[in-house]
Amino acid sequence: MWTTSSVLVDYDNLNYSVFFIEQMHDSYDISKVKKHFYEENPFNFTEERKEHIWNWFNSYFLDSIDLKYLEILSQMINSSYLSDKVKTELIFWISCVCDRVMADLTVNKIFRALKEENREIEKKKIYEYTDKLTHLEKNELEKAVNNYINILKSCNIVTYKRSSINVRKFKPSIITFAFALFYLFDQKQIPVNILRSYKFKYILLDINDVMEYLKILKKKEMIKFVVKKESFELSPKINFDELPLFLGK
Repeated sequence: MWTTSSVLVDYDNLNYSVFFIEQMHDSYDISKVKKHFYEENPFNFTEERKEHIWNWFNSYFLDSIDLKYLEILSQMINSSYLSDKVKTELIFWISCVCDRVMADLTVNKIFRALKEENREIEKKKIYEYTDKLTHLEKNELEKAVNNYINILKSCNIVTYKRSSINVRKFKPSIITFAFALFYLFDQKQIPVNILRSYKFKYILLDINDVMEYLKILKKKEMIKFVVKKESFELSPKINFDELPLFLGK
């Protein structure tokens, strides 16, 4: 359930997420990340606000996902070969992994609208759907939904008007897909479950899209992907922690 400390209530442009994850590249010691945030105060927060944002980051990311995934993501976010758009896609995907409401909205509203070719969604319907999931106060609900829409816009997933949004024919970067795929590999998912994973829907990919992306990674010698008559093989050729370096070649 979203609360007043939820990610979508607390930031509009992913700045806080990017900042914290970037810092994890410099030092995986969380206490040092916290010290840097409090002492440098990059967002010019009051002490109360700093405490609030740190608690949000701690509960939203650190309590929701294994630290090693954030460390790998940090290496990628800090790399020179990624555009801001790809960095935003990566943060968006990992946020969906951590946030069931964000994931639910993305899969059941945005992904569905794209695949059903009914790509205009009234904002009112998004508010109503989110209200059922969260039961936030009205002003918090409006802020959370508006920020979610702004994040979608930052990823180039939607355009929006005053009363509706339009879902674009979005295709994520192969880098974003690779991170999601290797995350699933690391979760020890069997090949058929990987192929059908709803986590690819966070970046608006159906099973046919996934097959095409897998072919690209196969050509890059990153995975083994063999389709047979009644089965297929799918496995990594590199370790997850090698992904940032491999993608930078």
